[in-house]
Amino acid sequence: MKKTALFPGEGTISFRGCSSELFGLSAIAPALYSALTAPSGDIPDTVFLAAKSTAEAATLLKEALDEKIPWVVLGRGWPRRPSAALLSEAQRRGVRLIGPRSEGLLTPTLSGGRGNTVFLAEGGSLFLRTMAMAKSRNVSFLYALSFGAVWDYSPLDAAKEILARDNRASLFIFLLEKLEKGRELLDFAAHAVREGKRVALLPLTRAGVDERLEEAAYRQYGISLLSEPGEIVDSAVAFSLSLRPREKKLFFLSSDRERCALLRQRILDAGLQEAKEKEGGIALAFLEDHTLSPRYSDAKSSEEKRGNILFTSLEDSPALEKKAADLSLPFIPGVGRTLAALKLAALPRDELLKWERERVDVSKCPLPADPTEYDAKIFLGRYGIPIAKERLCRSLPEAEAAAEAIGYPVAMKVMSPSILHKSEARVIALNLQDEEEVRNAYGRTLEKARLADSKARIQGVLIQEMIRGGTEWRIELRRDRRFGPVVEMGIAGVYREILPDGVL
Repeated sequence: MKKTALFPGEGTISFRGCSSELFGLSAIAPALYSALTAPSGDIPDTVFLAAKSTAEAATLLKEALDEKIPWVVLGRGWPRRPSAALLSEAQRRGVRLIGPRSEGLLTPTLSGGRGNTVFLAEGGSLFLRTMAMAKSRNVSFLYALSFGAVWDYSPLDAAKEILARDNRASLFIFLLEKLEKGRELLDFAAHAVREGKRVALLPLTRAGVDERLEEAAYRQYGISLLSEPGEIVDSAVAFSLSLRPREKKLFFLSSDRERCALLRQRILDAGLQEAKEKEGGIALAFLEDHTLSPRYSDAKSSEEKRGNILFTSLEDSPALEKKAADLSLPFIPGVGRTLAALKLAALPRDELLKWERERVDVSKCPLPADPTEYDAKIFLGRYGIPIAKERLCRSLPEAEAAAEAIGYPVAMKVMSPSILHKSEARVIALNLQDEEEVRNAYGRTLEKARLADSKARIQGVLIQEMIRGGTEWRIELRRDRRFGPVVEMGIAGVYREILPDGVL
């Protein structure tokens, strides 16, 4: 029986169709695939299918499905959207599809296991651009996969599998055309952070999304937002250092006092820490100083042996990039880009997990489908959140007794799931001083509730202690289409019109 490959690109591979050159990655690194090509007649573990016509593509795929090849990577020449019947047939035969319009993939089997960054990209053109930049700078990825138009196996599917099986992976970078499964990405990031990994995202479009909610979710789950492909390569360089700067400590290898002063200020601005050379950490050096004094050379050699030196420059320079690549030196052009990449690598695991709390079993106090203020506060009270003294009353005698027990002055509010904005409906009476005022307010507020909504279902009236002083806050809970449950906290009352946005 044929052994099933654990991951696409492992084991033997085969190119079928018009040419392997229709996979862009094979053109950037043509030597990668040659050694693993399956002998003629053998069934490969992964097959790359490229075609120039839809008819040819259909024939090639049928052959691959008949052979039950575990992984089929669909390149160019395929319909944008495979048919449901095709996907169903592939699933029935145990065949996983990557693409169509994938530009290729790179795995440790193909790359020799260099690097510790995982790069997972939808689409293809920016994937190829990033891989070309990485090649020109002599930067390696542990895994790099182009998924094209995703219809079966997705970047998140691959990330979960890599996280479970390869501890060498330290950084997961996603390049996504549009994030649809936000909750799934957050759950993956939480799992990755617990394992001491980092997650970064470069979204190609954010049109039509709540950017404030999106950025809050990424920040709380330790996902770093990138803005351009060059930052992907920069991050891979920072994570390639054998000693990652987990404690944010950096020191300088430079004889230029002005450059050191510049670095010192920028390090503080980035929230990193300057260290003395003897304390260890990451050594930062300007590539322009590469042949300086013996002291510099000795220190540099010592740090290079530990894989603990990073070169930078005052500005972007193709000549310096080529020099660094020729000398196999870890290099990120520009001080700002260098510190941004180091900050991504340096953030301690404890800081990333500070948002995480013990999960609460909400089944202890299930809320009704349309909760009122009273229902919500019972729910909060079950978990130790202080609430005002109050009692739900369904008759005037109950209201009078509740006011007497709580103590005057009191507030009265009509509770109805049909009346959400109680102030606008005028079903609130405040600062009631005695039994007579409670009696008058009881009938008046119920009448206003009927005027606001004649079909409203009245749960009762809430008698509540009057609380003076302090600041009024609001907590809103909603379910976002992509990220799931969202909690927003902000100021309430009259100041809400001035400061409408809360903290997510």
